[in-house]
Amino acid sequence: ASVPEGMDTDSTYGLGSPPPSMGRLLGTVRDEDDGRYTLEFRALPGEWVVEVTLNGRPVPPTPCSICNVVDPAEEEERQAREEAERKRQQREAEEAKAACLAAEEEERKRLQDEARAKVEAELLKAARREDERLKRAEEAAAKRASQVWLMVMMMVMIVMMVMV
Repeated sequence: ASVPEGMDTDSTYGLGSPPPSMGRLLGTVRDEDDGRYTLEFRALPGEWVVEVTLNGRPVPPTPCSICNVVDPAEEEERQAREEAERKRQQREAEEAKAACLAAEEEERKRLQDEARAKVEAELLKAARREDERLKRAEEAAAKRASQVWLMVMMMVMIVMMVMV
C-alpha cells in the first residue's frame, strides 16, 4: 500500500489510554487505485474527532466525529484476560509466599537441630567428665580400701606374732 506524500502514520499510542489532543494513531492507508484511499486504525473507546491531512490540508470528509463504543464480546474477553492475569499473579504470589515460608520453616528447623545437637554434645561431654570423675573416685576408694585391708592384715599378723 502506498501512503500519499505528507500523510504521517509513524506515531503510535498505547491501547491503555487515549492519545492527547491532536495526537496521532498508527494506522494503515490503502490506495484503492481510483483516487480513493482507505484508512484503517484502531481507536480506543470514546468519542473521537478524526482529521486526515494531506500536505497540511484536511482530506474530506474529515474532520469528523466518531463514537467508538466497546464491543461487549471484546470487553468480556478483555475482562476475562485481565481476571486470568490477576489470578495468575495472585497464584504466583501465593506460591512465592508459600515457598518463602517453607524456606523459613526449614531454616528454623535446621537452626533448632543445630542448637539441639550442640546441647546434646555439651551434655554428652559433661556426662563423660562426670563418668571419669566417678571412675577416679571409685579407683581412689578401692585403693584406700585396699590400703586399709593391708594395714588390718599387717596388724593381725603383728598380733599373731606377739601371741606366739
